[in-house]
Amino acid sequence: MSPRLRWILLPLLGLACSERPISEPIPDGTAQRYATALCASARDCGCSYFASAEACEAVVIERFNAISGELRDFEQGCFDAFLASGAYESCVDPEEARALFPQCAAFYGSSVEGETCAPNRLFGDMNPTDTCVEGVDCYFVTGVCDNDPPFPSSMSEGDLCSEALTNSCFSEFLYCDDGVCQKQAEHGEPCEHIFDCNFGFCEGLQEDGEGICKPQLDFGDPCDPADYLNCNPPLYGGYAWCNPATLRCEVDMPYVCAVLSDTLRPPPHSGM
Repeated sequence: MSPRLRWILLPLLGLACSERPISEPIPDGTAQRYATALCASARDCGCSYFASAEACEAVVIERFNAISGELRDFEQGCFDAFLASGAYESCVDPEEARALFPQCAAFYGSSVEGETCAPNRLFGDMNPTDTCVEGVDCYFVTGVCDNDPPFPSSMSEGDLCSEALTNSCFSEFLYCDDGVCQKQAEHGEPCEHIFDCNFGFCEGLQEDGEGICKPQLDFGDPCDPADYLNCNPPLYGGYAWCNPATLRCEVDMPYVCAVLSDTLRPPPHSGM
């Protein structure tokens, strides 16, 4: 092989042996395509949290566009394979869905280890590292790309926190509201936040922005799908949900419903 030909072929051979194809820009229309698939499946699985498909799609597209600027390494083939897997429209639970998914990632993030990141549940399993680069996890408590995070210290009432992070106050008695750790309300007390209640849920919050803290409901209990976190999750882990079709607390939440429930919760002080 001539030296000239070697320098031409070696880069191509390297690409052919790569585990991941060359990244592509996210094509126009991808947000609409994902929103259409997600919202149609949610409606068919009985977990549409919106008055119409258009309302659902508008929120999904808004969230898609808000996070897409922090993503890179888009792989069209993997994205297509996820949508074609049957996991969304078949209404299977998260464990069954993961058995159907392709073994790839449609997106990775752009933040390297030590940089801040944003937990992103909109894409579910097709975006395994949130807004971190491949191989690094976004630690949900601190919002930092870190594969070996320190055990977080418990916060105190009045400490600064981030509402974008799960349990950023790292206390079962505090929640983050307006960037400050605040004490949770007890059962029977008024609440204005989906995480406001101590071992309970805020009943009626979606109606006028204020509710009453109530104990979480057990499986089989009557429930209102508009009340988030109202069903007590199973001890073995997984999701509990208020099935809009039966208006009762159930287990085995469909994967597509879990994605919407995790991602599309209303803002803390307002309804959808």
